[in-house]
Amino acid sequence: MLVLLVDDSVPVAEMLRNVLEAHGHSVTIARSFAAGRAALDNSFDLVISDLELRDGSGDELCALAKTVAPRTHTILLSGGFADQDAAERFAATHPALDVAYAKGASPVIETLLAGIAQLGPTAS
Repeated sequence: MLVLLVDDSVPVAEMLRNVLEAHGHSVTIARSFAAGRAALDNSFDLVISDLELRDGSGDELCALAKTVAPRTHTILLSGGFADQDAAERFAATHPALDVAYAKGASPVIETLLAGIAQLGPTAS
C-alpha cells in the first residue's frame, strides 16, 4: 500500500515508517497537518495520522483525505486516548475514520498491522 504517515514526533514517525516498510508498504512522512494536507494531492491508499498535530487535527486531515479520494483508508493514532475502547468510541463518532488506535495500547504495532491487512485494497 502507498501510505501517507502524518506525525509530528520524529521518533514515532521513523519507527512506524520502518515497521510499515518492513511489511511491504511504501511510506511518505509528513510532519505537520499542513504538510499532510499538501501531500493529499498525491494518490495514497492509506492515511495514518496522529490526532494531535501542532497545526491541526488528525481527524480533520483524515476527513480531507476522504474528500480528495473517498476510497482512501484512514487510521488515526493517538497517545491521548485512555485505552483502545476510547479510541474505538472516537472512531465510531467520526465517519471519515476507518479505525483509531491508542498509541499506549499493547501491542499497538501488531494491532496496527492487523488493522491495515483487514482494510484491503483501494482503487487509487
